[in-house]
Amino acid sequence: LGATPTINTYGTSTSQKGVFTTWITSGTEDLELYSKDPMLSGRYFTEEEVNEHKSVCVIKEKSAIALFGTTDVVGMPIEVELGSKVMDITIVGVRKANPSKMFNMMYNEDEVEMEIPYTVFGDAYNWDFAADGFSGFYVFTAGTADTALLAAQIQAIMESKHDCRGKNVINIQDFNSVMDQINNVMGTITLFVVVVAGISLQI
Repeated sequence: LGATPTINTYGTSTSQKGVFTTWITSGTEDLELYSKDPMLSGRYFTEEEVNEHKSVCVIKEKSAIALFGTTDVVGMPIEVELGSKVMDITIVGVRKANPSKMFNMMYNEDEVEMEIPYTVFGDAYNWDFAADGFSGFYVFTAGTADTALLAAQIQAIMESKHDCRGKNVINIQDFNSVMDQINNVMGTITLFVVVVAGISLQI
């Protein structure tokens, strides 16, 4: 289905209702597949917006209510402090709240959750992904068949590219069973490829 690097960090968001600690996840347009929470309104950010470094975001339903007191927020700007920069990020979509109590236990109710293009993250931190790479990425598939083979192939490609075969530098974790419990994923698998030593991934 897709693949994306994921880079997470904390920032702050400011609205008329106050200043909020914000958990920010960044990636490509395929980051939409990272969560099974459906869109409540609006849309997800696009490949074009990622490539053009557009300051856009998708937030959770509870985050919209915390920031603005309503979920009718598509098109509204949020003042976000990320790294050493303060920027206005426009909301293009709102994800519906996850009904799972187990899932919600993982997050602080006082925090705003936001998803942005990884290029916007890079701009905030002056991070050149083409030169510096990243430490991990997710791969999403439509079903669970042959996932062990897929994982092995991904690992072999990455180890060959970075000349680290057999060194236990690149690990793969299958999140399918975990996501089944939390998100009730039906026939979808998530593979997380992570570097555990001092190299950067550049695909």
